[in-house]
Order: sequence, then C-alpha cells, then structure tokens
Amino acid sequence: MPHSGPITERALVYLHPGEDITDKSSRAGKVWQDLLATISKQPGYVGCHWGRRLGDQNMAEHINCTEIFWPLADWDSLASHDALSNDPSILDPIIDDLNPIMRAYPELYHITYIAPKTHAPTHLSALLSPTPAITELSLLVPTPSTSTEALENAVTHFLKEVEGSKGFVCAGWGWVLEGLELGDVAKPGGQEKALNLAMGWESVETLSSFKEDGGSKKWAEVMEGLISESQTDLLELKSQ
Repeated sequence: MPHSGPITERALVYLHPGEDITDKSSRAGKVWQDLLATISKQPGYVGCHWGRRLGDQNMAEHINCTEIFWPLADWDSLASHDALSNDPSILDPIIDDLNPIMRAYPELYHITYIAPKTHAPTHLSALLSPTPAITELSLLVPTPSTSTEALENAVTHFLKEVEGSKGFVCAGWGWVLEGLELGDVAKPGGQEKALNLAMGWESVETLSSFKEDGGSKKWAEVMEGLISESQTDLLELKSQ
C-alpha cells in the first residue's frame, strides 16, 4: 500500500571545500536560496529545516569536503514529494545548480514523525516549533527480536523522563520508510529498519548537562537489549 500522510525528507549533502550554504552572498548560499524558492512553490510543500552537523571535522576530512549540509524538507505526503522528484522540468535545473557545489550526490531517505502527546503522524516542522538551537537526531536499529511496539514504547517512556528537563524544548520520533545502511553516515539501500528520534535543546551545554546528570544512564537502561546499532547527529538548524 502506498505511504500516506506527512513526511520529512532527510538529506545529507556533501559540499566542496570552501562552499558555505549559510552565507547568502556566496555561490552556495545563492544556490540554496534559489532552491528553497523553487520548492516552496510546489504543491504539498510544508517547510524546511537546514544546517550543519556539529563536530563533524573527522567526517569532513574522510570524504574530502569541509562542509556537510543537512536539509530536512517537510511535505504533506510522499505523493507530493514524488511529484517534484518525477518532474524533470523542475528537478533537472535544481540538480544542474547543485552540481558545481557538491562533492557527491546527496543521500536521501524519508521519515514520518509521530507527535509524542497526540501520537498523530506529523513532520519535523510541526515538532521543532519554535526551532531549538540544537537538534539531536538519533537513528535506532532494533535487534531482530525487538518488536516495533517494544521500541516505540521504550522511546515514549524515555521522552517522558526527558520532559521537564532544563533546556529541553521538544521531541518526536518516527520510522524511516527505506531500509538503511549505517556507517559513517546512514545511506538508503540497506536492510536495516530504523527509528529516528529527534530531540530539541536550548544549547549544547543543556544537552550535555542532561546526559551528565543521569540522562545517558537512563537512556542505556531504557534501551538495553532493544537496539543493535545506533547513530546520533547533533545539528544546528535554521528554518525557512
């Protein structure tokens, strides 16, 4: 059955050295602003969060680029997103503009997030409102014996523990629609089913304090025996 409901497209874009998406006057910045202007006109587009991964210098050196750029675009449905992806008149000019600033083709996959309180399907823009200074995105791969319900219940339990913590802003989780291959970065095309947990914080310092004051221990306790692999990215996001 085709997927229905809101989705977030999560991308990993490898930029050439010296390209700075955040500088609107630079070549890369102008390309990104033009791209946003184009996709914002498409039916079903909801919004976009974008920014850089913090502390990614080792990864940057590994893939021979100085910037790793993370756009997370929200759509009212996968069908709306696919309408753009399958329209060469729109997609081809976008790719032509991106090619000069990209080191490699982006890694793309899609997530339907769940609002913690209502348990309704949603997208990232609805969760990250207002946009937190820091967003931690964690991919969790369940063990073969872990049911979908068991991992969902564990995440829900952990978020109840987090709620009310100093500096905590918002959270939500959802399942990645594609199978993934986890490594230095998560790539589509693998066999791993993954849950994505998004948590927003006021600052790196408040997140670090939460973990040092028992948050990391609580996470380990709640997730014990449920996940076989995980990958966490700390992002400094803007919204547009």
